[in-house]
Amino acid sequence: MAAAEADDSLLRAYWEIMDRLHRNGHEIDAYRLNELERSRVYAVIPSPARAAKPRDWVLDPVPRH
Repeated sequence: MAAAEADDSLLRAYWEIMDRLHRNGHEIDAYRLNELERSRVYAVIPSPARAAKPRDWVLDPVPRH
């Protein structure tokens, strides 16, 4: 039974992290991203350096929720 409890706590921790990322706006909007890709419009996941100077970049960031 201990192995099952360990598995449950790992999954619970994973989903708590996913929920926190979603609440903070870090979830990729897959629907909008697919629309962009079908239109041959490309986007990138911004690094912290890019976030500091967003106008210095050619590509738009990946759409997020």
